[in-house]
This record gives sequence, C-alpha cells and structure tokens, in this order.
Amino acid sequence: MKAVLFRQHGSLDVLEYVENFPVPELAPDEVLVKVRYAALNRLDQFVVRGWKGLNLPLPHIPGADFSGSVVALGEDVSGWVAGQPVTANPTLWCGHCHFCLAGQQSLCDTWAILGEHVRGSFAEFVVIPARNLVAVPDGFSMKQAAAAPT
Repeated sequence: MKAVLFRQHGSLDVLEYVENFPVPELAPDEVLVKVRYAALNRLDQFVVRGWKGLNLPLPHIPGADFSGSVVALGEDVSGWVAGQPVTANPTLWCGHCHFCLAGQQSLCDTWAILGEHVRGSFAEFVVIPARNLVAVPDGFSMKQAAAAPT
C-alpha cells in the first residue's frame, strides 16, 4: 500500500512516501478502512520529531485523524458494512481491563493513540478497533469528517 512514514525521528524532512508498505492485518475486533482523507494533527508533528522515552518500532506511519470507507471486518465485528463512510476516535483502549470495565478508558492498561503508539492513517489503509469507529453522518463531507473531533 502507499504510505507516508519515517525511519528515524527528526524534522518533517524525514517523512518518506512509499508505495510498497504491507497492508495491515486484521485482528478479530478490528476493521480495515481505506483512507480517503487524513488530517494533520499537531500530535503527528510531535511524533515525527520524537521525544525522550518515545520508543516506536520503525518505520512508523503517523496519522491520528482520518476519514475513509470500510473495506473488511474482523471475524468478531458486526454492525458495519463494506463501503460505509467512517471516521474514528483515535484514542485506543482494551475494553476489558479494570479501568475500561469501570468506564475509565483513559486509564486503560494498554491506552494508546492511533499514529502515536501504533501505525496511523497516513496510508492507503488503516486498521482500527470496531469500537472506535464513528459513522460519517449524511450531509457531512469526508473532508470535514477527517478533521472533526470525535
């Protein structure tokens, strides 16, 4: 797939366009989305630059905010259909630790952000847990959906 990635931290000049990055594989609770728009979030710039203590597997694909359409569903996913326009909450949580079960997802044992801790949306495809998907409402453009807070 096509992607914008970096192989080392630095200025935005370290970003590289590639056309042969592997399409991400689906976990049972995830959805594969074809990215239509990806919005530049300030966090994306911070991730590219890096900071002390940020240890990412490289190469890394940034991108927290996006819109696109559903391509494939993990085996445990229902309620979404191929072609459906979506965006997502980029904050990732496990859904089964003590904190998640108490409704305190921001304290999750595995809390992460799309594009920061896991590969993000500056690519042709992105995988996201189904619980994070948000349907794009009728009358709302895909461009707006990529930049809308979820």
